[in-house]
Amino acid sequence: MFIDQTEKHRATGRICSAVDLQLAAGYLCSFESIVAVTANACSVMTTTGVYRGVHVSQDTDLRNRGLRLYVHDSSLTEATVSPVDHASRLPPSIVFQERGGRVVHRSYMTSVCDELALDFLQMSLPACGPQADAKDARPFPVRGSRPLPLKTIDRQVIPHLLTYLTALRMPLTIAVCSGTCTHCDDGALDDVHRDGDLLFVRSGATALSFDPASIGSWRVRSELDIIRLEAVSLGGDELFYLTAGHRNHCNATESWSEILASLP
Repeated sequence: MFIDQTEKHRATGRICSAVDLQLAAGYLCSFESIVAVTANACSVMTTTGVYRGVHVSQDTDLRNRGLRLYVHDSSLTEATVSPVDHASRLPPSIVFQERGGRVVHRSYMTSVCDELALDFLQMSLPACGPQADAKDARPFPVRGSRPLPLKTIDRQVIPHLLTYLTALRMPLTIAVCSGTCTHCDDGALDDVHRDGDLLFVRSGATALSFDPASIGSWRVRSELDIIRLEAVSLGGDELFYLTAGHRNHCNATESWSEILASLP
């Protein structure tokens, strides 16, 4: 089936076609099952499931639940539909990338119905018009300046903290930031383990892996009444963060705040 579909893409000349960003983003929620992948310089997050929300907006609304994708700046991102990659044995996908070509998010199709829907998307959506020059790009407005971090956390306590959160089964939101995209999912931590230089964190259908040595610092930040634990790169970029998942469930927010306040 994959081979026939690829040949069909070649026959019609529809290989890696660019599609309108907002239409492609809105289309993701119609797929039955996908594998969502987001990566940055130090971490990778994968989630298998169904998108509960895809937003082209500056704000990351943590009141929403489930697998979510936030595209923070549509003028700096484009979407392409990619056919089967036989060399890498990858299924068809929708790829979100920055103007310079760096991929910030991928959505892989995992069922026949989804592959047919992707084929329909590629045939029906108009191709993107000419891209504006970088100097004309205008990001979404940011509501105020980001507050200063409350405190920096000793990196040596992080593996122990993750292990404790796994035992506690506290509902959390995990979010990975990659350029103009943020990939979020909710759930209690199921497993934390080290394999070589990497640390792996699993929460339901989501897996997060990162190299602790590549994390520049860990800090606690409060923003819009949400307290989160952030991993920051050596260059100062936000890589990923954890925060309380369900605000009103078993006083999760209060417990989370107390845990972070107790960290050295």
